[in-house]
Amino acid sequence: MPTQTFLSLIAVVIAAAGLTVGLAYALGLSFAWFGFAALVLVLVVRRTKWR
Repeated sequence: MPTQTFLSLIAVVIAAAGLTVGLAYALGLSFAWFGFAALVLVLVVRRTKWR
């Protein structure tokens, strides 16, 4: 992958993460609930993949 493409990809990912955090903060959403939902989702996916 060319360096310019890689750096552009990294910049877009960092910007998207910042926008997501900013939006969640502006809406007053709790990151603890996001973490809990992510944990539950991971457990569900692992359980369905392993069966």
